[in-house]
Amino acid sequence: MLDEQPLLRQGISDYLNSQPDMMVCGEAESIWDAQSKIAECQPQVLVTALRLGAEDGFKLIKKLKSEMPRLRILVYSAFAEIIFAERAMRAGANGYVMKQAPREELPIAIREIMKGDIYVSREVALSAFRKSLQPRSKNNHMPRSAAWIEELSNREMHIVQLLGSGFGNRQIATLLGLSVKTVDSHQENIKHKLHLR
Repeated sequence: MLDEQPLLRQGISDYLNSQPDMMVCGEAESIWDAQSKIAECQPQVLVTALRLGAEDGFKLIKKLKSEMPRLRILVYSAFAEIIFAERAMRAGANGYVMKQAPREELPIAIREIMKGDIYVSREVALSAFRKSLQPRSKNNHMPRSAAWIEELSNREMHIVQLLGSGFGNRQIATLLGLSVKTVDSHQENIKHKLHLR
């Protein structure tokens, strides 16, 4: 169980431990902590938040899947936009559950991904379905309103998340090991791609 928020992490762990067919073998608050706990207890499933402070959840998923292809990864997130679920699944996640979902959905999702299926919350599935129904232009591109966020790279998405969490450019540069000028450049690219000028 990986989440930077101790109260939420413990609450979810306690709830999963109350399930007759589940046992949480470790809790972690950071990617580094999670990697050592995973090596220690060899879980079948990792339940992880996508927002992990300054750390990149997509990179973690990709790294773990390359090192441990049999590990099932369930992301639970407050991000309802389909792009986050799509990127998590492309990185190697087996499921995506909304934090706003009823708590009973989490063990259901875990059981589904343990069977080898994928699982996405109803809200995410509906969003994906709506997106697939949107009329496309003659050149088969999605309308601007649906495609704006898809133009962002994973690094730019991460910077948007950090900006949304209240971090300034200097803090983001320090957290990501980048120069302030590089973060400024990313921010300008984000503004350009999102037509915020």
